[in-house]
Amino acid sequence: MLSHQIAGLLIKNKRLGFGEIVELYGKAFPYADLNEDDVERVLKYMHDRFPRLAWVSFEDKMVLRPRQSRLC
Repeated sequence: MLSHQIAGLLIKNKRLGFGEIVELYGKAFPYADLNEDDVERVLKYMHDRFPRLAWVSFEDKMVLRPRQSRLC
């Protein structure tokens, strides 16, 4: 579910930091215990699947919207 939420957020924002995701979704009850390691695992899935849901720079801890994504 978190990957879907992040993908939706990337439609509005081209770039997000891992900390921004934790700060935003950590306020919601289902994600109260969310930390950067959890976000990194979800983003690894989003980065590795085909078609790619997000471009992730694990060194910079940044997430980018994929170039070929279509906006509705």
